[in-house]
This record gives sequence, C-alpha cells and structure tokens, in this order.
Amino acid sequence: QRDDSLKSIIMADFPRFGRYDPELPLALHKLRSGGKRLFLLTNSYWKYTNTIVAGNVLGTDPVEDDVSEAAIREHFASVNPDIVFLPHGNDTNVGHQRVCAMFRRIAVAADHPITAYYIRDPKTTGMRIDRYTGFGKEEARWKGELLLHHKSQHHRNLKIRNHGFDDRILDVNRSIAEDLRLAEPYAEAFETEEFKGRGNARHEA
Repeated sequence: QRDDSLKSIIMADFPRFGRYDPELPLALHKLRSGGKRLFLLTNSYWKYTNTIVAGNVLGTDPVEDDVSEAAIREHFASVNPDIVFLPHGNDTNVGHQRVCAMFRRIAVAADHPITAYYIRDPKTTGMRIDRYTGFGKEEARWKGELLLHHKSQHHRNLKIRNHGFDDRILDVNRSIAEDLRLAEPYAEAFETEEFKGRGNARHEA
C-alpha cells in the first residue's frame, strides 16, 4: 500500500509474518568467499529492506560452523590484533556463547599472543573481574547516545522490557561501579585471558 501501513505492520512484528532461513547466511558467505560480487535489487525502500534482510532474514545469532569460523579466521588474519574485546562465553545469549567459542579456538592457534577482554553485560551469568574502568555521567551520556544507534536492540528492549537498550547497558555499568565501591557512578568490567598462540592459553589473574 502506498501509505506504508502494511510495511509498518510487518516491520513491527516480522517473526509473525516472515520466515527465517538459516541456510541463507551460509549461501551468501559461500558466494562471497568464491569471489562473487553480490547486490540486492528491490523496489522497496531502504528502511523496510534493511529490517527484513539485516534484522530478520539473516537472523540474530551467528552460526557456529566451519564457514563462520573461517570468516572470523580470515578477518583475524587481515587485522592481526593484539587485543580483542568481546562478550563473555558465560552468557545466556547464544550468539555470545558461539562467538566466544569460535574466537578462543582461533586465538589458541594464532601465531602471535592475543589478549582477550571479556565484557560483562546484562546476560553474563558469571565472570571474574580482572580489569575495570570507571566513568562519569558525561561519558555515560555519550555512551547512551552511541547505544541508541543499535536500533534493533533498542526497539526490542522497548517492546519487551519497557526501557531502552541504553538504559539496560548503563544499569549494568552502574551496578558494577556500586559493587566495586568506586567514586565514579559507572564502570565497565572485564575478565582477561592471554593466548600465547599455537595451542597455549592461560587466564590472567
């Protein structure tokens, strides 16, 4: 419909109207890995297309398989990082669990040392705090503005929890600062793991 009323209904509740195809991300990655150049031709406008493709058709959780791991390994080889920040594996979020598992396998086999900083977030079920950094209200305001750019997460939090993604994350940061009895009102907390490469890894206390 020209007034976009139908598209608005679909975008607001895609799982009700659409079907996620788990084979699509793998097919697209295999084409790209094979040197193919891909583009999407559609007569729909960007907001609708982005919602359907990026937010729903491709799913939300990464697939833990050889294709996904090869893509991450290829990216690591291109940037050769010394430090990586990522979600903790002790997490109720399946995507976080899978990303952490694939990262650890890659880091253990790396040809140089890598230090991982596992971040505490709302779904972390348990972690050791090896590092932390406190921050004030102005930095929290800036961080909140950045978090609002994660529109799919923000809209889902508003719908399910009646508060935004920015509030959800900053509540965790506030709780960390209180638990650590810091002077700053907010803090990030990390568990670190040092990978020596080529099959060796150790936790840093």
